[in-house]
Amino acid sequence: MRKSLLILVTIVSFTSICAHDALARTMRVKIQGEQGAAKEVAKSIAARLQGTERYVITDSDAELYLHLNCMEGKEVTTASGYICSFVFVYYPEKMAPMQSLLGPYGLVTGRDVSSVAEEVFTSFVAATSNELERAQKDLRIGVIGY
Repeated sequence: MRKSLLILVTIVSFTSICAHDALARTMRVKIQGEQGAAKEVAKSIAARLQGTERYVITDSDAELYLHLNCMEGKEVTTASGYICSFVFVYYPEKMAPMQSLLGPYGLVTGRDVSSVAEEVFTSFVAATSNELERAQKDLRIGVIGY
């Protein structure tokens, strides 16, 4: 019983330290959107994220991943513009094999790259501000439940 309690206290302490660190420091972000229109939108989002103090874009391992799929509207209809789907995934640095989705999958349309990128950027900032703490809590509960 004492051993189980000690393990539980260790896990809770460890994950609360991870949570505090993640909210208080610069976070590495990797944008995965390499095909077609996604590449253009990804560049624009990366430029916006680089302009903040909270995020840094990386090509190596990261804590936050933005998975982005885009196509030009004319590929599926006669409409012009862009259609993008996206999802944000959090990988805690100290528990890297574990992951948590930050919010639901997103879908955005816009007439040009910059308007679509701005919508995804706004969603990303909101999700990493509002959903990150929930994701960390869910991971802690999962570890404790295990």
